[in-house]
Amino acid sequence: KQALAQNGDYKVFFVAGMQSGRVVSTDTTTVELVLDAAPTLTQYGMIINKVGKRLHEQLMENGEKTEICLKVISVMSKDLPQQATDFFVMVEDPELKDAENECKPLTPELLKFMNSVP
Repeated sequence: KQALAQNGDYKVFFVAGMQSGRVVSTDTTTVELVLDAAPTLTQYGMIINKVGKRLHEQLMENGEKTEICLKVISVMSKDLPQQATDFFVMVEDPELKDAENECKPLTPELLKFMNSVP
């Protein structure tokens, strides 16, 4: 809350994981708590991370969100005080699975998404 109250331009992104085709509930709870504490935060991006390849293919088609994806987003967002400006679905990187202290460059698609969020 204190960081968001300081002067400056910010882009806020939340990252939520998926397990068994559902967004992790503790991640959604964290988003809700932050949004409740910072009511002036009206624009943010949501990254759904670690989505398995098969599920990613069901959620995204030709770079567009499918009806299934829109349903997942709707269910995930229903209790949030402020809806995300946009969502990005990130396929799980097998090279990072179970890795510790590993980092890879951001994908061009993720960078494009991050630049598009106000």
